[in-house]
Formats: sequence, structure tokens, C-alpha cells
Amino acid sequence: MALHAAGEESGPAAIPGSLPAELETLERRMIENAVARADGVQTRAAELLGIGERALRYKMKKLGLKDTATLQE
Repeated sequence: MALHAAGEESGPAAIPGSLPAELETLERRMIENAVARADGVQTRAAELLGIGERALRYKMKKLGLKDTATLQE
């Protein structure tokens, strides 16, 4: 996925309604929900999602969800 000079993403994930865009939206929503349910504890959030903690950290970084404190606001 490429970035334009203005910082806008291009490629399939940038097309609203495309499968990559919808999957990213769903993944973001599920991670935010799991982290909130786990009171910010990433290990527990990963367990709720059925993935490893390392995979959760990777996905959070990919989605720009680096700080769990920002998810609880």
C-alpha cells in the first residue's frame, strides 16, 4: 500500500467497501473491544481474541493502536 504526499493511503484498503478495508475495520473494532474488555491487559485481550500476544501487538502496531490507554478513552 502506497502513501500519497498528503499522507493518504492508496491501494485496495483505501477503497471504501473493499474486502481489505472491511477486514481492517472489523479487525480494529474487535481489537479495541477485546482490549477494553481486558482492561488494557494485552495478554488477556489476545486470549479473548484467540491469538498470541505477539500477534496482537503486531496487529495493533499495523492499525496504529500502539497505546492501549488510548483505546480506553
